[in-house]
Amino acid sequence: MSNKVCRTLALAALALLMVPASALADGIHFGFSGGTVTANTALSNWDTPATLNLVNSVLGALGRVKITTGEINDALDPNPLDTIFYFDGGGRIRIVADNAPELPIDERVFDGEFSGPSIYKLIGFDPSSGLATFEFSGPVAGHVKQVLLDFLGLSGFGTHWSGTATFTVSFIDGAIEGSFGSGTIHLNQAAEPGTLLLLGGGLLGVAVVFRRKS
Repeated sequence: MSNKVCRTLALAALALLMVPASALADGIHFGFSGGTVTANTALSNWDTPATLNLVNSVLGALGRVKITTGEINDALDPNPLDTIFYFDGGGRIRIVADNAPELPIDERVFDGEFSGPSIYKLIGFDPSSGLATFEFSGPVAGHVKQVLLDFLGLSGFGTHWSGTATFTVSFIDGAIEGSFGSGTIHLNQAAEPGTLLLLGGGLLGVAVVFRRKS
């Protein structure tokens, strides 16, 4: 078999193996607002979580979101004017359902963490009131509870999901306690470790077969 034909068949096999990844659902999308945020070495609304909406298929409150970021990292901050800050990965982000009749009360439907550094930047300041508004954005990863996947018609999907959390926070200048404006959490299914192993094994098998036939 010629090398040209081998390359064509290998690409075709790779495309077939990759189809499930491109055929995944559009994702799970949440919106939230409200709640009190404390800021010291991390941002947290753990004591007074924000009200959260599931915007995929139902409009209205789903429950609450609790967020604690990783620690602030001054080494990543090239800006001495205190208008941009960086936080390490870690912390915790948790979604608890308490207002959807289809889901158990106080059901933890997503449990994850910030999977990498996050950025926190000043986007507005009112000199007359001293109110500063910041926007936070960072990557998240964790596990979606099967009960939420079933509710969304995604029963055949794995429970490991990742994406981005973005929200605004407002503080009176110098205060360590502020309030959420609004935020979103967008999740897409992440490849399960077992899936990656199977994909790698399949590609290796394809390569071995083609080499033997060429």
